[in-house]
Amino acid sequence: MTYVTSATPLTLTVLDPGGAGIRATRYWIDAGPWNDYAGPFALTSEGGHYVEWYSEDNLGNAEFPRWDYLRVDNTPPTTSLAIGDPKYLVGGTYVTSATPLNLSTADGGVTPVGVDTMEYRVDGGPWGAYSAPFVLRGDGVHAVEMQSWDLLGNEEGVVTIGIIVDDTAPTTTISPATGPFTVQTAFTLSATDAGSGVARTEYGIDGGAASAYGTPFTVPGGSHRIAYRSEDHLENLEPERTLDVWVESSLPPVTVLIVGQPKWDALPVYVTSATALSFSATDRSTLGLRRTMYRVDGISWINYTANGPFRLSGETEHLLEWYSEDFAGNVELTGFTILRVDDSPPAIGEAIGEPKYLVGGNFVTSATLATLQAVDQGAMPVGLASFDVRIDAGTWTPYLAPLKAVGPDGLKRVEYTAADRLGNRGSGVLELILDDTAPVTAISPGAGQASLDTVFTLAAADSGSGVARSEYRIDGGAWRFYAGGFALGPGDHLIGYRSVDHLNNTERESTVAVFVAQPRQPPPMNWKPVLAAMFSIVLLAGGASSAVYRSRAAKRTRRGAGREFAATTLPFVASELATGVISCVTGWLAIPPVVGLGFAVDLAILIGGLVILVRRAKSRAPSRSARSTR
Repeated sequence: MTYVTSATPLTLTVLDPGGAGIRATRYWIDAGPWNDYAGPFALTSEGGHYVEWYSEDNLGNAEFPRWDYLRVDNTPPTTSLAIGDPKYLVGGTYVTSATPLNLSTADGGVTPVGVDTMEYRVDGGPWGAYSAPFVLRGDGVHAVEMQSWDLLGNEEGVVTIGIIVDDTAPTTTISPATGPFTVQTAFTLSATDAGSGVARTEYGIDGGAASAYGTPFTVPGGSHRIAYRSEDHLENLEPERTLDVWVESSLPPVTVLIVGQPKWDALPVYVTSATALSFSATDRSTLGLRRTMYRVDGISWINYTANGPFRLSGETEHLLEWYSEDFAGNVELTGFTILRVDDSPPAIGEAIGEPKYLVGGNFVTSATLATLQAVDQGAMPVGLASFDVRIDAGTWTPYLAPLKAVGPDGLKRVEYTAADRLGNRGSGVLELILDDTAPVTAISPGAGQASLDTVFTLAAADSGSGVARSEYRIDGGAWRFYAGGFALGPGDHLIGYRSVDHLNNTERESTVAVFVAQPRQPPPMNWKPVLAAMFSIVLLAGGASSAVYRSRAAKRTRRGAGREFAATTLPFVASELATGVISCVTGWLAIPPVVGLGFAVDLAILIGGLVILVRRAKSRAPSRSARSTR
């Protein structure tokens, strides 16, 4: 039988004796679909699996299918510890250094392959193979670690068990251990054991048979030897201890302390400075009681028989001692107890959670938690007995969890009171102002038409914790903190606004639609007529110069020069002036823009006129040689 894990690769190797070449290799698992073999594969689930395979060459020759049965085991072994005797398993695992510890392991899974190795170690020491039961040495806690592997290498996680070795017997004490002793003296045995605990305590008188100790016992008059010892739950037996006593036959008085109210019966007993204390003494000699005496904190003895009940003062722990004496001279053994005086009431603290605003009052929301905490005070606090609360003069209920203010907004009065176990009481009142209402904001001016000079202002009011901030936004943009009036640019706008109080109660956004009108701007000055006039002056000057020059050269009259001037210059001057008039009347060709059609037209007329004037002057002026020939 072959065992594998899910990590074991399965490889198919093909031999082709005919040499035609392999066309395909196929396999299936557990009669599933045939798979083309492309490389090593694995079996995933635990249990037995059939694997079948074959190959086919390029001539169609197919191998007769072959198969194998494989078992998958992914589960590691499980190691367990068996603890022999003696042992004690209450409150821990207790053994002695003689207790045998035996390890066993079993492989797990659907098809377990079997255990290969089992190891253990103690207290972090070296690992070793387990072969036989072992023991632990030395009182105290020991850590036993164990681990196993199966034959496929599946590894169990380390199992750790804490075991306590206890080879030490209990220790027993007897009380009272010193005399004087009487036939009424009750002897008490007290045993302690730091390990598995005391299982039994026994005692015997004068070498007699041992008796199981259950309650305090007495001893007859005369000389006696008390023997006692204890045994723990692991049978560790204490060596016998003894106490030699001489027991008197006469019976002294018995005095009992009576503690009045208020008191709290604990160890020690708690009282207040108002608690009355008294004694009740029983005469067992039948001759009568002479007196009962007491003292507090080791100071002088006081005759209770003469002075009667008394009280303790001062918040501290007091030692009270007493005894009684009869007329036969029998003096009772001094009794004592510890009493603690507590006159201080509990202190109650208040804490207000978030959100809160504590200016001008305790402002809260219905989500704010108000926490109260009562702590008993004093040098010797007896502890809390009750802690109650009520809201708005309702029913008193125990305080169990933080409170919330509910109902309509306004003042909520939380009353609380706490008492300790002696009835000392503390109380107080916490006033909360509930505010779940957001501020209300108004805008001025409202919807409608506005100008660039219009200043919009917000005014917010809140009847609770007060307005913390106001904010606004324009046309759905980001919120802005409102610090004062604001203006808007031209066009249609939607103003959103809201306010938040000091408890973060946020007002729902309000909106107002406004239209800001664009003021009419005066048209820009038209420099076209000025430019046309300047260019006309240049043309006039150029035309006049050209006409005078030509007239002198041709020896013409002034009339001829005028006609020359009118023919060559005035058309261009008229054109310049016409463009200026057109720009004034229609706005066409206006300047600005500086570099535009108006400037280009004027410049073209100027250049054209100057070019013609220069050319006419050159073409018609007679040369100096021609004039001399004439």
